[in-house]
Order: sequence, then C-alpha cells, then structure tokens
Amino acid sequence: WKVHLPELHIDRLVADHALTVALPPALEQALTRLKIEGPLSLTGWVELAGTTGLSAPDQATWRLACDLENGRLGQEFPLEHIHGGVTLEGAYNRGHFSSRGYLQVDSLMVKGVQVTQIEGPLSIDSKEMKLGMPAVDVASGSPQPVTGRVFGGTLATNARLQFGETMQFQVDARLVDASLAKISQEATTRRFDISGRALAELY
Repeated sequence: WKVHLPELHIDRLVADHALTVALPPALEQALTRLKIEGPLSLTGWVELAGTTGLSAPDQATWRLACDLENGRLGQEFPLEHIHGGVTLEGAYNRGHFSSRGYLQVDSLMVKGVQVTQIEGPLSIDSKEMKLGMPAVDVASGSPQPVTGRVFGGTLATNARLQFGETMQFQVDARLVDASLAKISQEATTRRFDISGRALAELY
C-alpha cells in the first residue's frame, strides 16, 4: 500500500509520548533524545509505503518545513525560547532514516544569552545529528557553518551530536567581532565598565 499527502498543514502539534510511540522506532528514538517541547507547525508533503496487512509503513519520504514558537530543545544543555524552524527533506527505509535540511531560527536563548539570526545546514539520521560543515555533502554543495548573532558579533559553529545511552558531542565554534560591553552585560553576574571587540575560538 502507498499513501501520498501532497499538501500537509499541521498547527500546534505537540511532540509528546503519544506522538513518538506512533512513529517507527528509529524516528521515535531520535525525537525522544532531542526532547522537543512546544507547539510545532508542519507544512509540506509526506509519502508512506507499506506491506499489505501491516499498518506501520516500511518506507517513507518527506519534505517538511517545521516551525517552533517559544519552544525548547534538549535537556542537559537546553536551548530555550526558540522562535523559528528548519526545512527537512529525507527518507525512512526499514528501520533507518536520514534527513538533510536548513536551519532558519529568528531567536533562541542559551543559558540566559540570546542568539539571533541563526541559519545553516544540518543533517540527522538514526545515529547522529550534524550541524554546519559536517552536515554538507561536498559533492552536492559548499560546506558552511551554522551562523548566528550574539554579543553584537557573529558566531560560526560546526557540531556532531551522537545518539546513544549517553549523548556524545563534538563542537567547534568561532566568535568574531563581539562587543566586550555586551559580554559583560549579558554573560556575567557583575557589570564592568569596559569597551572593545573580542575574538574567541572553541574546539
């Protein structure tokens, strides 16, 4: 059997237990690990295919624009007050899935610090999520980091997040032309009367 949904529009979808247990195991595990909270809006198309006599699909393909309003992602290192989303194109085939897309997030908060104008490539599959340059197939496009604005400067990030019993991650980040005054105001408990610009790298 095959089901094609050419114009899918869903508002205020909640990624709770009732939704995740209805998904194929690989998708359920990935969503559970990401800990998405907040209302989701989905727009795009989905195609499902399965075996006669079985209700769960063996295969699926999709292209979806996912938007999160005032949402939250993650648990150990949460991203909060997320406004924006991602466009994803991918496929599921008998227990394995992969999807590539592009982030476009207007604003989010990390440990009380606001990051805005976030955009860049990402990919996600049954084993890991990649952000920035690791997410881009060199043969199909030019690798680029995920970028955003913070402390009046530009933040460029590449990352890998591996799913498992414990979450493992690799991150490299570069902050360019940040305001020392804004860093003092937004990231420290004490205010310092300083000025200047900052460059920082994290590996």
